[in-house]
Amino acid sequence: MTFDRDFWSRNPKQVARDLMFSGVFNYSAASNVYSGILTEVDAWDQAIRDTDSELFSIAPGSIGVFSSRRGNIPVVTAHADGKTGLITLRKIVAGQEELGPKAICERFGFGQLAGSRVGDNTLYFSPKAIDYNKQGLTIVDELPKGSPPNRVAYFKAIRA
Repeated sequence: MTFDRDFWSRNPKQVARDLMFSGVFNYSAASNVYSGILTEVDAWDQAIRDTDSELFSIAPGSIGVFSSRRGNIPVVTAHADGKTGLITLRKIVAGQEELGPKAICERFGFGQLAGSRVGDNTLYFSPKAIDYNKQGLTIVDELPKGSPPNRVAYFKAIRA
């Protein structure tokens, strides 16, 4: 089971919260499968710079890459009709590895899939891949100090 298009057509904060502990998969061939559990994500409601406005407004569920000084950041758009917003993937746990934004972009092919929609290609998200309560984990919902004004949510998994 994967998220349908309606899932992405909601407030980005709601989408970000619901993505926590979801499975993320890039399946291009039986011998080429990457998967992990999403454990850190944030939501943005609008672009600050005009140069970023297109990325925030493309169809909900669209895959993109945001370029930053620290490297590429994987994004998926999430917003209701007539609104803007997106989700950035900050950390995926894949086996014993913790992948940050740059590694997520590389491993899961965000650059190659940019402009397409989740599920219309090789990238899939599945609801709650683990029972995080049984794993002794909880979700913290707290914006880091000094966050930009357009960051509306930051969710992170921690040990309970």
